[in-house]
Amino acid sequence: MSANAWAAPLQMAVTVAGAGDGSGVTGGVFDWQNAMSMAQFITDINASVEGGDEYYIEDGTYTTGAAIVGLSGGAINVVRIIGVKTGTTNEPPVFSDYSVNDADRPLFAMAGNAFSLGAYNQMQNFSFTSTHADGVHINGNFTTVYNCKVVNTNGIGFHFTGTNGFLIDCDADGSTDSVETGSFTTLIGCYVHDAPIGIDMGATAATIINCIIDTCPTGIDIATRDNLTIIGNVIFNSSTRGISGTTGEHCIALNNTFEDCVIGVEWTTVVEDHWFDFNLWGNGNTDDIVDTDVIWGNNRVEGDPLFNGDGANPPDFTLASGSAAEGVGLQMTVNTGVASADYNVNIGVAQNELGAGGNPRHGTKNGGKQ
Repeated sequence: MSANAWAAPLQMAVTVAGAGDGSGVTGGVFDWQNAMSMAQFITDINASVEGGDEYYIEDGTYTTGAAIVGLSGGAINVVRIIGVKTGTTNEPPVFSDYSVNDADRPLFAMAGNAFSLGAYNQMQNFSFTSTHADGVHINGNFTTVYNCKVVNTNGIGFHFTGTNGFLIDCDADGSTDSVETGSFTTLIGCYVHDAPIGIDMGATAATIINCIIDTCPTGIDIATRDNLTIIGNVIFNSSTRGISGTTGEHCIALNNTFEDCVIGVEWTTVVEDHWFDFNLWGNGNTDDIVDTDVIWGNNRVEGDPLFNGDGANPPDFTLASGSAAEGVGLQMTVNTGVASADYNVNIGVAQNELGAGGNPRHGTKNGGKQ
């Protein structure tokens, strides 16, 4: 019996070769003995997935000559696609079975195809290679990608064309853009690297938090897009500009570290409503900000962040002793501008306590502003 014959959402097993009847279940219950093969998984997710379905895909190399288009779930019946370790026997798998890194993440070798996700999808723990214009294409709204890695040698790594998407703890390497955002895309804790453009704003409004943007000639390309929030990131070794804009408006950048960028930030047209402050400028020259439309801010920091592994493989963006980034940045424990040092960080919390809520300051995932 095929998986799509069941009326209710299912939890299904997937392996490279498959097993048994290839439905992923027995009597509607998860079963590795009837695991879907790669081909059966592609058929099911492209045509028969139901909201609430969950696919648990065992580590291995899934070489496919077919595109994966992915159908949509719903707000209360999300479609989940989860990578698990080789030899997982739990039915269904539990959190300790989940893949973690390159050593145990399932790899989709997509060749000239894209892996696409619809709306209300959640995908985690996979690696991808592709030569398609879009390596992983998130074309639905409210979709989350977590702990995934893409290497695309012919296009964009992760491409969001839907709205309100999340990219969390992912590794993006593209040949044009490593990441292109849609409207209200949020990136958290990602490593974006080795592409002409690290993060390309494809639509208005995006948020970038605690990411490392490494060795991209243009780190973040805002162009004409508005409403970008950039907090706690490292932008490293940009041979053109760390952040580039033309007429894009209303960009806020706090607690970021700019290091080894030929130009830190540049807009080609004067737009005066940006807010840059509490950033560390590590270039030690006058080219950190070009044009008068972007100001440094009164709380800027100038100095060497002293990363432990500039140019190391793998990179090491933790801070050496004496780093100019230590102990600086916007602190959320003080109500700046008010005579009293007391500041309510959360309703119901004593003014001098932080234990129940309130992050002392934003920082980068692997160093930066702590």
